[in-house]
Amino acid sequence: MDQALETICRIIKENDSFLVSAHANPDGDAMGSTIALGYILTQLGKEVVLFNQSGLPERYLWMNLPGPIVREVPDPLPQWTFILDCGNLDRVGPVLLPHVNAERTINIDHHIGNP
Repeated sequence: MDQALETICRIIKENDSFLVSAHANPDGDAMGSTIALGYILTQLGKEVVLFNQSGLPERYLWMNLPGPIVREVPDPLPQWTFILDCGNLDRVGPVLLPHVNAERTINIDHHIGNP
């Protein structure tokens, strides 16, 4: 765990742009983690795109966001992608899935069995 955390910190420090996403049809875990990481990266002066193919569900419109939740993958894609609260990559949805580069993606998740 310590080595993984050190690697994530190094990646954040050495890069400037990040896409932050979670599974499609997000629940509270997915939106909360996306928004929290968005704020952290923004406060560090990073360029951040918050993405979810489902957008921001109406029940979470009250949340204060560090930026809009976009429903289209930006072109060009940011340097790194964070996928949060997603134990199965297919759950990010068909919009983001073809753009996921395993070598430039960080998955942070709490689900047992996440490969």
